[in-house]
Amino acid sequence: MNRSYSASDIRARNFRLVFDLARKNGEVLRPDISTLTGMTPPTVMKVVQSFLGRNILQNAGEADTSLGRKPTRLVFNPNAAYAIGILFEGDELRAGLVNLAGEIIKKTKLSMVYTFSNDSLSIITDIIKNLTNSCKTPILGIGLGVPGVVNTKLKTISFAPLIGITCPMDCTELCKSIEEVSGLPVIMENDVNLAAVGEFSIRKLSENDDLLYISIGTGVGAGIILNGRLRRGARYLAGELGYAIINASYRVDRSSPGWLESQIGQVALKKKFNWQGYGKDKKIPEGLVSYLAENLAPPVANLATQLDIMSIVIGGMAADTLGEGLRREMQERIDKLSLDSASVSLPACSDPGVTGAAMVAIESNIDEWLCSR
Repeated sequence: MNRSYSASDIRARNFRLVFDLARKNGEVLRPDISTLTGMTPPTVMKVVQSFLGRNILQNAGEADTSLGRKPTRLVFNPNAAYAIGILFEGDELRAGLVNLAGEIIKKTKLSMVYTFSNDSLSIITDIIKNLTNSCKTPILGIGLGVPGVVNTKLKTISFAPLIGITCPMDCTELCKSIEEVSGLPVIMENDVNLAAVGEFSIRKLSENDDLLYISIGTGVGAGIILNGRLRRGARYLAGELGYAIINASYRVDRSSPGWLESQIGQVALKKKFNWQGYGKDKKIPEGLVSYLAENLAPPVANLATQLDIMSIVIGGMAADTLGEGLRREMQERIDKLSLDSASVSLPACSDPGVTGAAMVAIESNIDEWLCSR
């Protein structure tokens, strides 16, 4: 059945087309907007005037052209609006105020244990207040990243054994309480999925691009982006790399870490190498990097080949601590195990999780904000 589009639908589409074009290019000429979008000059003028009035676009003077009337240069202002990204990782909570380009304007972090209790609510709301103190710029929403299998529609954590969640935990009240205190909509998502989104955004990849983001830290996980879209799966299990199995006798249990996580998660590495852990011991035990790469490379290579992904990013606490040494070992092993070439790199984003959390909040609320009068 053909869908009929209302005037408001068409208006929203036009506003989004111009916004995406300006954000992608950083600067546009008014005549080029009509050429690239197919919009009529009067329609372009209405959108541009709205964006200029709200500081989304800024007039940067005339372009230097040799022929005819010099067109106006319109520069995208990434600080026209912000969003807040909040991420739980290990025993740490990180949060940041992020602009429309994915740049972190202000950031904070603190040590805390996962409880999702009233104490957590108090800490989160205090962080939001500190980040937004004296901020006059519109804030579009809050992205909240949590570990485990997250049902984004129901705002539940199905299971996350590393933090003691073995049966579904309903986080709707927590999200609702944050919304009531902050006055902002809250989006909840898996932490590694958000890191993949953050990295994808900072690299300015397009709707035709793929990315495989691997996070190694307290646990092991993957964020998968195919054709510019985050892949969650029908049951939100996509990217649960910690459950990859090499030992055929292993039996999967939702109350316990997966096989791969039991081999290369931080708890396993600390025990095997008599090590204090990421960020707590400057000396890296001999053989740790090779052991980590040896166990991680096969399932990552399998994913890259089966999904035909050419770009792999190694992130998380392991990337922060082990850096280039881990990347190099992974690249060498991926080259041997993959059917075709795939590049392995470290994150380009300073904090992919916080950035991704904010970018998801922006994406969820941007259309309504753009069209608001």
